[in-house]
Amino acid sequence: MVKAEHAGGLLTIDLDAVAANWRLLRDRATGCDRGAVCKADAYGLGPGPFATRLWREGRRPFLVAHLDEAIALRPVLAAAGSDAPIYVLNGLVPGAVADYLADRLVPVLNSLGDVDAW
Repeated sequence: MVKAEHAGGLLTIDLDAVAANWRLLRDRATGCDRGAVCKADAYGLGPGPFATRLWREGRRPFLVAHLDEAIALRPVLAAAGSDAPIYVLNGLVPGAVADYLADRLVPVLNSLGDVDAW
């Protein structure tokens, strides 16, 4: 269990339940690649508890919404011994190709402009 206080409330997350849900999805969705989405600061907990637990469960790759989330997630995964791919769902931030390359991040190319820039 991990707990986070946010906006005057207390949120408790059962990481064992998160892991069990992952295993259930993994076992039912065979024949395809599956990823863990770690975005929006993981309910105020930061990416560490979720990503580390899902890495231990065998989850690869990881997906985030924004570049800053990917940059924050990379050292968490590295500390867990992971070099798992991290996909950035909101595409390529203009002028940030070097940031993606530096942290081995994969932008989801959402437009022809993204494709051209990449």
